[in-house]
Amino acid sequence: MMDKAEAANAFEAAGPLAAAATLAAMQKRIAELEAALRESGHAIRALRESELRYQEIFDGASDIILVLGLDGRRLAWNAAGEQILGYSAEEVMAMSVREFAHLVVPEHRERVRQALSDKLEGRNPASRYEADFMTKDGRRVTLEVNSRLLCRDGKPVAIQGILRDITERKRIEQALRESEARYRDLFENASDIVYVHDFEGRFLSVNRGVERVLGYTPADAKHLTMTHIVAPDHRVRALQAIAEKRAGRAESTQYELDVIAKDGRRVTLEISSRLFREQGELVGVHGMARDVTQRRQTEKSLRESEARYRTLFNSAQDVIYCHDMQGWVLDINPATEALFGYRRDEARSINVLDLIVPESRPAARAAVKRLLEAPETTVRYEATLVTRDGRRLTLELVTWVVLENGKPAAFQGIGRDLTERRLAERALRESEERFRRVFDAAPLGIALVSLTGQILRANRAVCEWLGYTPEEVAGRRYSDFNHPQDIEETVRFTRELVEDANLSSFQVEKRYLTRRGEVVWGRLTVVTVRDSDGRPQYLLGMIEDITQRRTLEEQVRQAQKMEAVGQLAAGIAHEFNNLLTVVAGYAGLLERRLSPTSIERSSPDLLHRYAKDILTAVSRAATLTGQLLAFGRRQQQQLAPLNVNELVTSTARILRPLLEPQITIVTDLSPDLGIVVADQQQLEQVLANLAVNARDAMPQGGTLTLRTLNVWHESRPEVSGGATFRARHANDETIRMNPYVMLEVADTGVGMTEEVRQRIFEPFFTTKPIGKGTGLGLSVVEGIIAQNKGFITVESEVGKGTTFRIFLPRGELL
Repeated sequence: MMDKAEAANAFEAAGPLAAAATLAAMQKRIAELEAALRESGHAIRALRESELRYQEIFDGASDIILVLGLDGRRLAWNAAGEQILGYSAEEVMAMSVREFAHLVVPEHRERVRQALSDKLEGRNPASRYEADFMTKDGRRVTLEVNSRLLCRDGKPVAIQGILRDITERKRIEQALRESEARYRDLFENASDIVYVHDFEGRFLSVNRGVERVLGYTPADAKHLTMTHIVAPDHRVRALQAIAEKRAGRAESTQYELDVIAKDGRRVTLEISSRLFREQGELVGVHGMARDVTQRRQTEKSLRESEARYRTLFNSAQDVIYCHDMQGWVLDINPATEALFGYRRDEARSINVLDLIVPESRPAARAAVKRLLEAPETTVRYEATLVTRDGRRLTLELVTWVVLENGKPAAFQGIGRDLTERRLAERALRESEERFRRVFDAAPLGIALVSLTGQILRANRAVCEWLGYTPEEVAGRRYSDFNHPQDIEETVRFTRELVEDANLSSFQVEKRYLTRRGEVVWGRLTVVTVRDSDGRPQYLLGMIEDITQRRTLEEQVRQAQKMEAVGQLAAGIAHEFNNLLTVVAGYAGLLERRLSPTSIERSSPDLLHRYAKDILTAVSRAATLTGQLLAFGRRQQQQLAPLNVNELVTSTARILRPLLEPQITIVTDLSPDLGIVVADQQQLEQVLANLAVNARDAMPQGGTLTLRTLNVWHESRPEVSGGATFRARHANDETIRMNPYVMLEVADTGVGMTEEVRQRIFEPFFTTKPIGKGTGLGLSVVEGIIAQNKGFITVESEVGKGTTFRIFLPRGELL
């Protein structure tokens, strides 16, 4: 703009016409400025008025109004913020960005951060969401956040947020949801069927009770009508109930209805229903249906029970009676009429005490007293009564009190005629007395034993045989009198006899111990006494003294043994003579060579050879003596639990030097082999004897196989060809019933003929040249196996080798 001096100069320079034009322009400009000034004053006044109105809204708003700068600074915070969250505008303005962000609960911070980010990036410029904040006093409030961007010249400069406290609304909504959930839970889980159907019978709503009671799911029910499920003969009743409600004649009704379940069952429902309205308009029927099928069946069963009672009362073979508290007969059944000879109408004029004989009346009075003291109990007693024709009958009576309103009103009972039973019991007592006399007087030992092994009764013969009195024997276990070595076998036989109903008895010869410790022999026969259903009750044992017979047999065996000893002496004389000749010869040579007067001198090597040959001969003599002891069963056993696999492994190492280099030892050992109880040294001797025999059978070399295996024999072990089965001390039942460990020794040698195989276990039988064998090896093997409660089998064919199988009982068998 020009100042006044400049304007004057301009006027002067421009001339009169130009000056007039300029003046006019300036006046116009001045007028425009004055008009603009006036309008600006109006705008300023309007702005001030708008600011006042905004401030009033800002300060008076019930919602929190927050303005955030893009850098996180709080630009505005109204009074509602302090009312709701407890923080004043000054406190909020003084907070750091982190402190202000921590007003939001941790689990909602990401939601708020994401909303602000979306707002700034334009992905959700008008977002609305909910978040929980912590107040200054520690309360948790839920705020509904509504935010928008504030822009200037088209660029965002801040974010304005309006935060409404909806905590109470959320609480009400949660309470409403919980209330609806409780109602829905009550509706769905009610034991009764809860339903709503329209006036045409179409189901509008039904709970899960319909599935529990009728098998239809709620989804099924929505496609059903009352006509579908109501039994045909009850449909008229159902339609009539609906019509009465619709016509206004009944607001609610109760009735019973039979319906058909999904599986075809007929179910009786007790219905309680009323009209159902929505917004004041009738829309159908609301009802509850309870399954009373069981109740009705119970009522029916009760009626049938009463009918059965009456039928039983009239048809029972036992006496059934009822009399009042004074003893006057109220009712009797036909069986009582027939037994006593009184008609029912006649009996009503009789007092029961007149029928009871005097000696039985105290028992009857005592029974009545006990029933009055304990009315809910029953009393059983016996009494003798007199019939119309004077006969005396013994009855077993069971009596109880009939209560009416909790008070005794009468006595009722059942009586069974025991007259014939008492006669039979008397006859039984007489029979038992006769049996007792025979039992006690029998020369044969007889004992009754319980299934658990206790002696119930023993007669005089067995007690005198053992040196005890009957009182000392009764109650003791029968095994107390058995020889310890015979107990196991007897227990096993007894168990099998009791468990197998097809077996009637068993017999065994065994040893017993008398009171003085003497051993006596008896032949025991045991029989199981069973009831009518075949269940074992007790054992009857009969013992015959065979001590004298066994003594004579032992004498005969001793004589035979002496004869065998003579044969043994003849058999071993030559062997021992050869050995002694060797010893004597080399001893003589040593004596001459070592004599001080001898002119012959020998080298130490030669003398050592003489001594070694003497020791070899002595060793053979010792081996022969050991074999003879084993053959005679005189060696003392050292029984202990034994792992046969370990025995085979250790013995195979010892055997290796005894065998020719061209003989291969192969072991095939079962990994889960059972334990046996045996003498380890004896079994090592068995393996050594069999291995030496196998070596001699394979002069050109071959394979010696040692195999172990668990076996269980249900019958005699099957062998091929003409194999020999030997079982000295193992009887058929032991083989059949028990588990064994099998030790197999097989060679690929020359084998043997049938004649040789039949004789291999005979003492002194040998196929080897003279001086090469005594013939006792396999006899000793068989003796050792028998001592260890086992048995041995052999298979052999010429040119195909020989296989020995040793069967030893597993530990549980012993």
